[in-house]
Amino acid sequence: MELIFPKRTTKSQSKENLELLERVALSIGVSMALVPMIGLLLSYVPGGIFLTSIMLSIVLVIVFLDLVVLVRDYRNMQSTKNMV
Repeated sequence: MELIFPKRTTKSQSKENLELLERVALSIGVSMALVPMIGLLLSYVPGGIFLTSIMLSIVLVIVFLDLVVLVRDYRNMQSTKNMV
């Protein structure tokens, strides 16, 4: 959820932050949307749909999205540091 709805740090933007319950609900909804899409993509792969291929693909998607968030946060931190 951090990728789609990042937390705001300034006081003027704190009203735009999502509450914990909203973040949990959105993360469950996004998970329920991503897992079937991954399964659909795996159905076209020659290896087919097996437990190991499902788990591996979900882990790879999570790691990829986490890396995107880390890179974005690092760039944001660098730009904030340069502004001061």
